[in-house]
Amino acid sequence: MCVLTFVSDGLNGFTITNNRDESQARPKAIFPKKYTIGNNAVYYPKDPKAGGTWIATNVKFTLCLLNGAFEKHVSTGNYAKSRGQVILDFFEKPCIDLLKSEEYFAGIENFTLIVIESNSQKITEIVWDGKNTFIKQLNWQKSYIWSSCTLYSDEIIAQRKEIFESFLVQIPSPTADQLFDFHRYTHVENANNSLVMKRTDGTLTQSICQIINKSSSSKINYSDLQNGKQKSLIII
Repeated sequence: MCVLTFVSDGLNGFTITNNRDESQARPKAIFPKKYTIGNNAVYYPKDPKAGGTWIATNVKFTLCLLNGAFEKHVSTGNYAKSRGQVILDFFEKPCIDLLKSEEYFAGIENFTLIVIESNSQKITEIVWDGKNTFIKQLNWQKSYIWSSCTLYSDEIIAQRKEIFESFLVQIPSPTADQLFDFHRYTHVENANNSLVMKRTDGTLTQSICQIINKSSSSKINYSDLQNGKQKSLIII
């Protein structure tokens, strides 16, 4: 939930890749599988501690949530609803209007949510700073990188953007495998801030989840970096 990239294939497809940075003490996520929410089939990895997720997809929508808004905040530790529930609530009755409601967000800790609508080729960035909602429509044909401000400074976030842009200059139309490798093997001198990070406080990159969306089907690639296990799912 802490580093995310979006790359369009130039047509109607896209690839998003996400590194999940968490405390080593937090239970490992359950590998992605199919769930039914309301009347909708949804595929996602599950956080066993809270029962929610940070990334999910089906044939129409793909959502990914990162902790934090525009700047690092002080957590009260006392929230009415887990951020991991936001995505699941959306798929109960998929409607982006729910995600524009400040009334719904009240009592949820700060976050940044990316909503991708496959059929209409729309990307919406929704930021909740604990008081207000900020909504931005992004360009489908552009590429983007997000890093959680709860773990990374503005300087590191800017550095990562530069590294990602340089990668795209070298490889203007990267394959899903090349994007996965970018997330897996891009290192900086300080391991605290590499895309696959590890800190002395026990925070580290637990997994990488990639969603590849094409006109006829989608695919999830998931890698647990702690035990080396991987899983792929085809979504039709």
